[in-house]
Amino acid sequence: MATRRTALPPSSLEETLFPIVDLSDEQFVRLMAGLSSEASFALPRAVVGDLAQDLSMSERQISFLANSLAYLYVSAQDSPLAHNEAAKALVSELELSALQDHQQAQFSTRLLELISKSSTHDAYRKREMLKGGILPAAVALKTLVDLRADFGEDEKTPLAKSFVISIQLKISTDSRIDQNRDLTCHLTEDVLDDFIEKLQRTKKKIVALKDFAAANSLSVH
Repeated sequence: MATRRTALPPSSLEETLFPIVDLSDEQFVRLMAGLSSEASFALPRAVVGDLAQDLSMSERQISFLANSLAYLYVSAQDSPLAHNEAAKALVSELELSALQDHQQAQFSTRLLELISKSSTHDAYRKREMLKGGILPAAVALKTLVDLRADFGEDEKTPLAKSFVISIQLKISTDSRIDQNRDLTCHLTEDVLDDFIEKLQRTKKKIVALKDFAAANSLSVH
């Protein structure tokens, strides 16, 4: 009987990072270049695909690797130690017994190079901070639309007499406080239309600001 195969996540942080030791020098240079763009470790899907092909890795491996590198970089940056000193400490705490002795040295050297202080990564974090400010950021929107029946007042023989449209909107945020993570509310169709109109106007404002910036040789991310 056929069994359903489940894609399991890596069992440890180290497992996501170990593939860097198997890269050739040319492939490692390619990885460094891929992680040195304005997107930092937040790689666009197209870049993930290109790296996966060039490094003979799966897109899943590339995504896990980038996320793990981002975690280590932010941990080093937020440490009370100087960034590169904190990075060395983080690398020294990793469990490398699965690697051979000569691989451990190469792994540590490459990993330090990937998470050493970088103006590119710092600029990305600064831009993300400016975009989000100090408020939780919306990360996902979901809607649920259904029909709700009005069964009238006859309790013995309920019969659907009419229906109303129910619209629910769920906004998920990256808040660290559980009760602030999701906001769910009902919308009427009129409110939904007004919401869409305001979003369209907001998009026009963004385009206008980008045009203004371009006309004045200002950089916008």
